[in-house]
Amino acid sequence: MACAKQKIAIEFDGPSHYLKSVGTGDVTRVENGATKAKRRFLERVGWKVINLNYQDWIEARQNKSNANMFLKKKLSDAGI
Repeated sequence: MACAKQKIAIEFDGPSHYLKSVGTGDVTRVENGATKAKRRFLERVGWKVINLNYQDWIEARQNKSNANMFLKKKLSDAGI
């Protein structure tokens, strides 16, 4: 999602945005190079980027109150 007028991008980062553990193939919490590069590029051209980790979102949405607090905190942390 993005608001070009305010230069705010919100990205829901699924498993393809993270490195996999060698051997087990489990998804880690370490972002891959493409995800890091995209965020750095957008920030360099003046955008605020909010990345939402799918693992965090799964935990947060266990109840509506937690999900709302999670999103409000992410927006607040980004200065929005």
